[in-house]
Amino acid sequence: MDEERQMKKLKKLISDYLKEYTLNPAMKSIEENIFVAYKLGNILTILRASEQSIGSIGFEIKPLQKSDINKKEVEKLEDIVERNEYSKCDIDFLMHMTSKMCSKRCLLPYLDRQVNWIVISIISCSYLSSIIEMRSIFELLINISSTKSNGSMSEKIDAISFFSLSDKKKIKKIWKDLCSWSHPYGKWLKNMCPIYVSHKPIYHPKHFEDCINLLEKIFDVYLVICKEHFKMDVSGFRNIDDKDTFDFSDFPLFQERVKG
Repeated sequence: MDEERQMKKLKKLISDYLKEYTLNPAMKSIEENIFVAYKLGNILTILRASEQSIGSIGFEIKPLQKSDINKKEVEKLEDIVERNEYSKCDIDFLMHMTSKMCSKRCLLPYLDRQVNWIVISIISCSYLSSIIEMRSIFELLINISSTKSNGSMSEKIDAISFFSLSDKKKIKKIWKDLCSWSHPYGKWLKNMCPIYVSHKPIYHPKHFEDCINLLEKIFDVYLVICKEHFKMDVSGFRNIDDKDTFDFSDFPLFQERVKG
């Protein structure tokens, strides 16, 4: 009985905690700005549709481009194929080559979960946490899509073939905005702390809207990468004039490709 009583006590403690730190601020966020909350709901609707359009998830080999592999690597592969015994170095090399050939499709469920966690952070008024997570997701998306493994983020963005020069300029602006929030100084002190100091979640209309707008930009890039890099079937998104289904007005990069 004592264990049962302790378990009930623990469950109530956790339930009250979740209500105070997530449910209550989430309801406050939705009630205070239904327009911004609608934008958030639109992201989740399209996210669910993209999950279905991606299809099965797993390891997928992508065709190697000439820029992906050099002459020495080709020679080493040929040497390994001709031999009957393999050293640990050979196995490490093959794993390295496998990594080069992997489309990273297996990361999609992880990305999906993190986008959902960003949403939870925003409606729970954990605005800084959502921005830090958005920066990590954005960086992962660019690294997945870029043909350049080294160099600056700007160089990696430039190396993504399916983005136009205009697209790349916008994407670099997103990265710049994200980086300005990524360290605990500067914007944290100037923009957040003076007007947002509390031990508990506090709804803030500007931070709420800014975070949703930033998530829309990142989600727009995510959708394009799903289409171009992971070959997502976009036929289910064609009816973009049906506002009851999808509203792509806040996702211009993806909307352009769906129309095309």
